[in-house]
Amino acid sequence: MKHSFFKKLGITILVFLAVIIVYLLIIIFVNRAPQSKEDLFPKIEGKASSPIKEDSLRVLSWNIGYAGMGEDADFLFDNGSSIRPPSKQSVLNNLDGITSFLKENQSDVVMMQEIPYSSFTNYNTNVYPILKKEFDQYQWTYSNDLYTKGLPPFFRLKIGNSTASRIPIISSEAIALTREPGYFLYVFKKDYRMHITRINHSGVNWTLINIHLSAFDDETVSIRETQLKEIIEFAKKERDKGQHVIVGGDWNLELIDTDFGPYTTSEEDQFWIRPLPSFAQTSGFSWVADKNTPSVRTAEKPYVKGENYTLVIDGFFISDNIKVLDVTTIDLNFQPTDHHPVMLTAAPIVKK
Repeated sequence: MKHSFFKKLGITILVFLAVIIVYLLIIIFVNRAPQSKEDLFPKIEGKASSPIKEDSLRVLSWNIGYAGMGEDADFLFDNGSSIRPPSKQSVLNNLDGITSFLKENQSDVVMMQEIPYSSFTNYNTNVYPILKKEFDQYQWTYSNDLYTKGLPPFFRLKIGNSTASRIPIISSEAIALTREPGYFLYVFKKDYRMHITRINHSGVNWTLINIHLSAFDDETVSIRETQLKEIIEFAKKERDKGQHVIVGGDWNLELIDTDFGPYTTSEEDQFWIRPLPSFAQTSGFSWVADKNTPSVRTAEKPYVKGENYTLVIDGFFISDNIKVLDVTTIDLNFQPTDHHPVMLTAAPIVKK
């Protein structure tokens, strides 16, 4: 009887281990599989129901930090100690702040980075569907940056970029940028894309490109600089077609040399900060950012004014057939997220 019992126990353990191995192999396979069509051509959802009478265009760019990077948050990869915000309530408070700001500062186009579906990092708060429902006067598009397939729902990550427009969207496209080498846990890899939206406003064709570059690449590898070259090359091709091109987002490169006062952040905790490379100054385009207000804080610790280092990495790269009327970074004291929103007001330069 004992022999029979241990034999059955051994078989049960082997079957269990086989199931685990097969499950892990499936996770590896589905997460390393080629991108789906939906990843490359994001769906256009909703109806643009708010007519815009002015020729000018108001474009907002904002990294909302998956509604988890409010003033009370730090982040492990920024030399902090946390991979999630302090609590679910913290996420809900951040989301309320994000929603309130968007309601009070209506723009024609909203480019958001780090906008999540239900994810481990924000206590499974389904942010994208919530915002899409709340702002139903916009058309919405979304593409993943990080999507961990096959994991139990509690541990799943689904975070990406989204562009919302009150002007009808003609087409939506996502073009891959160079990725960092290697895989996280040998399975997962973050995608980087140009999230492209095309609209026609007052008879003028616009190409709007929403981007979020690599932040933690090694300087010797220079992934974000490679990504920047790819973006500039694509933007020039669009400009050559006669398009009015606005590239906006979180560049993870210091767009302007600024000094926003005292701080206690160590040099070690500023490891990820790099200046905009010289090749970024290219003919036919210009960089547009607000030099008066920081757009991001370091996240080695929760935000304390005068302690966290602040700088400008969020802004726009625009073609020379566009006139800038205003660019303003709105100071929210980093309450709902570790980035400040940046509002661009621009108009086409139409040859007569």
